[in-house]
Amino acid sequence: MKTTSTARCTTTTETPDTPLTTAIDRVRTQASAAIAARPGRLTTSAPVWGNTIITIPEPSWCTLDHHNRLDHPEDLYHTSSETAVTVTRANGETEELLSCWLADNPYGNDSPYGDTGLRAAVAFHTGDVEDYDEAGLARLAAELRAAAALVDRLAAQLTDARLTRHTGVEAC
Repeated sequence: MKTTSTARCTTTTETPDTPLTTAIDRVRTQASAAIAARPGRLTTSAPVWGNTIITIPEPSWCTLDHHNRLDHPEDLYHTSSETAVTVTRANGETEELLSCWLADNPYGNDSPYGDTGLRAAVAFHTGDVEDYDEAGLARLAAELRAAAALVDRLAAQLTDARLTRHTGVEAC
């Protein structure tokens, strides 16, 4: 609100909210409500644009240092440590098949993950990163177990083939 006074009259005008001010207020309100809903939960102070600090809930799995970042309030996010799934090649070198981590963008306006934006991110060796929910992770885990079973069957076939080659007798 702005007040201007002259000798004759006083005029009061409303200063319109800027999009940044609106975003700061919205995120601060959301964060305060989430903190109030679960007293005692972890929190952190996150600097945002507009020379403002917003106290936000901090999930126990978040490893991001919010204090050393400066985000737009709607871009505040949480991320866990990235875990890699590697295999050892025949030559002894390791190769990363995929890596995964948790991510949450709780204050974004256009999250396809519902109102929290919480999901698992999986980066494939091709460089593609895809977001998964619980059902998608269960499917991916089943596919990886099926691939492991295929490798186990191949190892058993190789053992049988070596025995046959050396003894001339087919394994039962």
